[in-house]
Amino acid sequence: MRLALWLGATIVLTVASIIVLTSDTPNETPSMVTAAGEAVFRAKGCSGCHSASGVTSLTNTGPDLTALATRAAGRVEGLDAEGYVRESVLSPQAFIVPGFETPFSMPTLAVSDAELEAIVAFLLGD
Repeated sequence: MRLALWLGATIVLTVASIIVLTSDTPNETPSMVTAAGEAVFRAKGCSGCHSASGVTSLTNTGPDLTALATRAAGRVEGLDAEGYVRESVLSPQAFIVPGFETPFSMPTLAVSDAELEAIVAFLLGD
């Protein structure tokens, strides 16, 4: 069972990497970047705690990120929605959503610039 889960995760991560690494071609569309972002969101394990557009959380221990674009812009003074999401991915402890102060904190994820762009596009619905 563990081998099957590991293989599945490896395949998803590989596909996500291919999508992200090839997403800066001149023919990319916003939907391609958003699809790559969803793949990275799943591959990095974000859906373990968070739901997002079209993705159901396994545990619901983190905030639901569906329709994040409508909430993110006003969360932190001086940051627009995109800036808030970027900061939240790169420094997950910078902003804790009220009601989600738990002993379990979101880990800092190693993401490439392309992965970050894709996750932001996915979460903001671009």
